[in-house]
Amino acid sequence: MRPPQPLSQAARRNGVALVIVLAFIVILTGVILAFFSRSIANRQISSSSANQAEADLLAQGSVNTIIGDLQQEIVAGSTGTNVVTGTTSLMLYIPTSPQMAVPQLSGTGANTGVNLVKRSAYGVASYTGGPSRAADVSTSGTSLNGRYVTLGRWNEPLMVSSTASDCTPTEPGSLLYPDWILVTRNGANPNVTTVSPGMTYSATGTGSVIGRYAYNIYNEGGLLDMNVAGYPAKSTGQIVSGSVPSAYSYKDAVAMADLTQLPIANGQYLSQTQVNQIVGWRYYGTLSSSNVLQSSFPNFTISTDPSAFYRSFISQNTTNFMGISGTALGSSNQTDHLFGSRQELIRMVLSGLGGAGNSSLLEPVLQYMGTFSRSLNQPTYYPDPTRPKIVGPAATNTSTGSYTGGNSAYQKDNQYNPAFQSIRVSTPFTRADGTPAIVGEPLVKKRFALSRLCWLTYKGPSANLNTSDALYTAYVNLGVSPQLLAEGTPQNIEAYFGLSWVSSPKGPNFPGGYWYYDY
Repeated sequence: MRPPQPLSQAARRNGVALVIVLAFIVILTGVILAFFSRSIANRQISSSSANQAEADLLAQGSVNTIIGDLQQEIVAGSTGTNVVTGTTSLMLYIPTSPQMAVPQLSGTGANTGVNLVKRSAYGVASYTGGPSRAADVSTSGTSLNGRYVTLGRWNEPLMVSSTASDCTPTEPGSLLYPDWILVTRNGANPNVTTVSPGMTYSATGTGSVIGRYAYNIYNEGGLLDMNVAGYPAKSTGQIVSGSVPSAYSYKDAVAMADLTQLPIANGQYLSQTQVNQIVGWRYYGTLSSSNVLQSSFPNFTISTDPSAFYRSFISQNTTNFMGISGTALGSSNQTDHLFGSRQELIRMVLSGLGGAGNSSLLEPVLQYMGTFSRSLNQPTYYPDPTRPKIVGPAATNTSTGSYTGGNSAYQKDNQYNPAFQSIRVSTPFTRADGTPAIVGEPLVKKRFALSRLCWLTYKGPSANLNTSDALYTAYVNLGVSPQLLAEGTPQNIEAYFGLSWVSSPKGPNFPGGYWYYDY
């Protein structure tokens, strides 16, 4: 047997070159595969991004269409007036009738008791004379890909009482499925009963359906605004008890609504402890900084003195109970909080208040809770235009120097008894509370605060009272804030009441002075 012969140097070089070439081929093949793999992945990502962009555009266009219909409803039911101030032009729309001041019901069927204002429904216009966009295709049907929208998903806002597991309404028939609104490539919404061949999807067909949407619109105007409503109290009783009688003067504000009257499941009502959790979380910065609110959520404790809490709650509220102030930092450097959306409110009630296993008990109360308010905090007095008025010259009683006929004697009955809601700002100015009066908005935006009556004392303007005066001390003990008393200056009293204080005695009944009505 011959021993193996050693390879020549040339053969060894050829063998090494072959290995190197093969290695480069393997590396190049890997690079090519990686390139194509990355290209395919990028194409999929681009396609997914494009599809997402198309879906977003369709959603935005659908929302704009819905809002546009609501805006057109306002225009159709109003009289437009162009108000020009300098270089600014503002179109002011005034409803032609009281019924036109609120949205018309559309497609609600028998659901008017659940704050449902509009539902996309086949053959139903969104308002009188408006468009009818929905097709005869219910959202309860199953799509070609097997997907469908459940009634529980439509009830996710929980405006209708439901079970906690899937939000399905408890009472059958209390909520209707909306109908689909079809969107074609040319932007039309065919309200058809069946889909024609020309509506099926194609890459170029202008009449092909490229998407669909449906909607339910609820009115939260009749619900309690949980960014404002409710007040905490001691566990032993409400703060509007006999210990703080002046609290009754604020019962017209939604902030003083008694939330313990809201029903939950099994014939029960919200407890005061749960109300404290809501309001304590909302006014955390304001109340904890003044040591009225202690501990942490959800185990808040309220000051043992209800009058001390009441004074803090009233005097430190800088938003007139129309929102949270957010000006103070609490013990954990947190400000006041608010609900930015209804879903946040739902999570707070079901998870925060209910805790583990109790969410179904609290779910029914969400029918009465909202996150904003449409309540009108404006005088609603409207004099009867057919009332008898004296329009002739006034007669003067020469013996007393008085006029007969009251305000009408001056032929200014409409001026002294105006329809407040019809008067608008025509020239900008700064209001008494420091806020700007904008052209076109109501001249009288808020109801007159009866708490200002404390400015009128038998000793003169409240601002002139010494802090050691017994009358001043009595006001403060009853819950009137020193800030409010300080606002009772002669100038403010003249502006709000038309009264002036005369310090000269006027008979035995007015030894210190009297109020004079400067009409």
